[in-house]
Amino acid sequence: MSIAKKIFIISSVLLSAVLFFLGIYNVSFKKEKTSVQNVTKTGQDENAGGSKSALDKIGETVGIKNKEKIYSLSDEAIFGPVSVDNGESVEYYSKTSGSVFKVFFNGEGKETISDKNLPGLEKVLWSSDASKVISRFNNNGQIRYSTYDYKEKKGYELSDGVEYATWNNLGDQIFYKYFDAKSKKRTINTADFDGKNWKKIADVNFSSAFISVVPQSSFVSFWNSPNAFEETSLNVVSTVGGEVRKIFSGKFGADYLWSPNGSKSLVSFADSKGGSKISLGVINSNGGEFQNLNIPTFVSKCAWSGNNKTIYYALPSFSSENNVLPNDYQNGKVSTRDTFWKMDIASGKAERAVEIADIKEAYDATSLFLSPSEDILFFINKIDGRLYGINL
Repeated sequence: MSIAKKIFIISSVLLSAVLFFLGIYNVSFKKEKTSVQNVTKTGQDENAGGSKSALDKIGETVGIKNKEKIYSLSDEAIFGPVSVDNGESVEYYSKTSGSVFKVFFNGEGKETISDKNLPGLEKVLWSSDASKVISRFNNNGQIRYSTYDYKEKKGYELSDGVEYATWNNLGDQIFYKYFDAKSKKRTINTADFDGKNWKKIADVNFSSAFISVVPQSSFVSFWNSPNAFEETSLNVVSTVGGEVRKIFSGKFGADYLWSPNGSKSLVSFADSKGGSKISLGVINSNGGEFQNLNIPTFVSKCAWSGNNKTIYYALPSFSSENNVLPNDYQNGKVSTRDTFWKMDIASGKAERAVEIADIKEAYDATSLFLSPSEDILFFINKIDGRLYGINL
């Protein structure tokens, strides 16, 4: 074989090898590029025509934070906000119509979940998995409660005597305060979320009371509604009934907020009977180790961090020193103008969550809660009723 022929054969083999590996590279690169595009577009067909729906835009909105330090997520007054979609969106009820909407954490992509009109709806409480709600209706002074399962699309009316209701830790049963019109007695009861299989777990002599399960425990707590002229009694009882234990008292107008693991509770209280000042403290799960944090705010303006050590809170300022607190605030006689802070309750170190320069409007914050990643603090502004977020 001639030398020229050998060179031709070797050159052909090398060229084929180069073309082969070049083909593999192009295919791999194209596939990787397509994969990246699909992640960005969340599976949207690039060849499909027409406008994109709110769901099509998830990949373009999730993870993109609103540039404002404090920003609005709703264009109307709302209540009952809750984090959904694994921490990508917030669902809430319209205060005007009772319709349900969903919006991404950055305030974009508003979507209607339910357009059903719910006259008289004034409060909702979501189950722990955000699949069910307890709803409170007030029609011409007549109070009634109901539950609704969004997965099963079924609703249930609770008995007329129900005066307050909340969820258990799992969100599959309810606890409620019941008034028997015949016996004139009040009890704390448990039942399935449709109101069936009810059972009394305690007697209660408070005409108005709040109920809250103690997280990650087998206890439920209850106390008389905050009133600056009444001493508040925090009680706990097993979720299956038994002895009622008073674990904390001695404070007027007190209200409570349990930490995520139930090891502590914030307590806001009046400085004296009928007092004009409010303060925030903390107790352990047995009502002991009381520590006055000396923060003049309400538990309704607080949110626990998931580490059970840090709290975020709105610090109110009042227009008058002649207020009776918490009564005048609860009754809407006074409003506040808030700044935003966080504190490590172990060290007592507090720092601003929002600088003064970034607070450009008046906020009277309530119903505070954190995003799952704790990079956004949400609240309802009582002044305009809208939902807001704070980039932390």
